Amino acid sequence: MKVAFVKSIIIVWICMLLAACNSSGSLQSDTNSSINPKPSTEADNNNTQTKNEIFGEVQPPKICTLQSKKKFVYDLFHDSYLWADVTKEVDYDDNITYPDEETLLQDLRNDKDHFSFIMGKKEYNNFFQAGKNTGFGFEFVFAGDTSYVQSILVLLVYPGSPADIAGLKRSDQITAVDNIDINTIYHDTKLMEHYFSGDDNLTVTATIKHTDGSFEQKTISKREFDVKTVIKDQVVNIDNKKIGYLLFQSFVGTSEAELNQAFKTFSQKGIDELVLDLRYNGGGYVYIANHLASLIGGSKTEGKIFEKQLFNQKYSSYNDTVYFENRPSNALNLNRIFILTTKSSCSASELVINALRASVTGIDVVQIGDATCGKPYAMIGGAYCDKYILPVQMKSVNADDTGDYVDGIAPKCQVDDDFFHDYVDPHEALFAEALYYMKYNNCQKSRTLYARPKSFFSEHNNFRARFGIY
Repeated sequence: MKVAFVKSIIIVWICMLLAACNSSGSLQSDTNSSINPKPSTEADNNNTQTKNEIFGEVQPPKICTLQSKKKFVYDLFHDSYLWADVTKEVDYDDNITYPDEETLLQDLRNDKDHFSFIMGKKEYNNFFQAGKNTGFGFEFVFAGDTSYVQSILVLLVYPGSPADIAGLKRSDQITAVDNIDINTIYHDTKLMEHYFSGDDNLTVTATIKHTDGSFEQKTISKREFDVKTVIKDQVVNIDNKKIGYLLFQSFVGTSEAELNQAFKTFSQKGIDELVLDLRYNGGGYVYIANHLASLIGGSKTEGKIFEKQLFNQKYSSYNDTVYFENRPSNALNLNRIFILTTKSSCSASELVINALRASVTGIDVVQIGDATCGKPYAMIGGAYCDKYILPVQMKSVNADDTGDYVDGIAPKCQVDDDFFHDYVDPHEALFAEALYYMKYNNCQKSRTLYARPKSFFSEHNNFRARFGIY
């Protein structure tokens, strides 16, 4: 039997360099999600789901016991989950093997699925719909390797966050917290829990090493802040060209107004080229991805296929075709777009790239940086009890039926992320490559290498946050 559903599809990626999308005040965590059109919610009590968001024959538990929650997850993964027909059979009543439904979900995930997850309902609503987060408000990688961690390298600071107010900047390195060096913290489970997934009221004193080699101590407190998704938008004049630059971080409900304002500026200033920086964008709502792509394409994309959504065999009647928006106000009608990516560019970010590069648009998509994370999947998701579950329930292809980019979408120009220059600095490696390509219409054969710590790595499996924000 068919059950109606609301297409609130999320493309939440396993955010950031931590290979996951992070959420509340921690590092990055394991969450890649692509959420679809505008969620239509009907609030209910904490025993029931948002109306119709989980489609299919499975209903959330009416009485929230451990066993009923595990049964719900188990049944969902054998019904509307994209790989339901090959999901293994297990004894979900085994409380030793599966002490909670999160553990069960991890075990049921298909080998191709690094993305399905469960999170708190309040946390989900705050971030994706209200655009709020609780934390310090910065993204980072560890400098060094797992045997010896030198520092935490700050990649991005959210405007208006505690980290921003304290004066943290991209390229700053945190060498100690409360006079405990980062290597000691990293190798102590209790300290990691305390600083990276503990009390939201935490206040710390961080020792900061700046790029000039000087040190400074800053006091930072976790608190709730508004998550600004357009981190930076400006127009620069280089080589007699007006170049628009947009650093976009998450595809959430508050993003639409921010994007409209940014593109109004680009339109009014008559930009010649646009650089869209998605290097740390882990995903979000599909309808925001469509809106962004439509603002870029304008009349070139109007009425054309944005994506095709494909469900499992049982629910193939729900397969759908989504079209680009009718030309939105201040759309640019660009012939070419430069998109900066890393392995942290996921889900909805990849959806924008894949949709715009289809032959029907006629747009030259020049991707610069590293291959993306590889998530051609999306979730519809829904609430149960006090949580929100986001299982992969569909895959996406573009107008050319291209979409199986499980190894990521490869860039035209391969360039390593340059952690030690600001985003619109003409010396920053990815932006500099875009400028070079604009001038010479090809990639550089050689690049200047910048001195940097030996290596960087991300951590994402053990932290509460899901949207790349610590």
